[in-house]
Amino acid sequence: MRSSNACRATEPADSGSAPRRARILIVDDEPYLARSLCRALSFHHDATALTSGAPAIARIEAGERFDVIVLDLTMPDISGAETYERIRAASQSQADRVLFITGGTFAQSAREFLASQSNRWMGKPCNIQALLGVIGEILAPPDAGPIDSAPPTGR
Repeated sequence: MRSSNACRATEPADSGSAPRRARILIVDDEPYLARSLCRALSFHHDATALTSGAPAIARIEAGERFDVIVLDLTMPDISGAETYERIRAASQSQADRVLFITGGTFAQSAREFLASQSNRWMGKPCNIQALLGVIGEILAPPDAGPIDSAPPTGR
């Protein structure tokens, strides 16, 4: 059975001039990694972790929307590429918000898939500060200019 895990920060967020908390969906078949990313991101955003692409697709098809979708490219039941294609069929705007993550070694087909997409991607394991930086870039309006954050990884 695939799990859903909504994470909450264990410390209160700074209410001063903190930016809006984004809705982040993490989809990774490795439960420990999905929960770890969810917990780390929950200090800054409202994060939810799923361990399979199928429930992510179902949520998007049902009309649920996320500001960023962190999607593992290599999963056993339904691949990240297939999950992405099905998300794109349901909502192009949600597909545009996908950030792929992938292990250091991946097949030629995965390389070709990433090269064919305009979406950002990062290798695993993810540095949380770098991940937050890329999420910030995805959240920024196109005309907002550079974001003061960690340098991007991948595309």
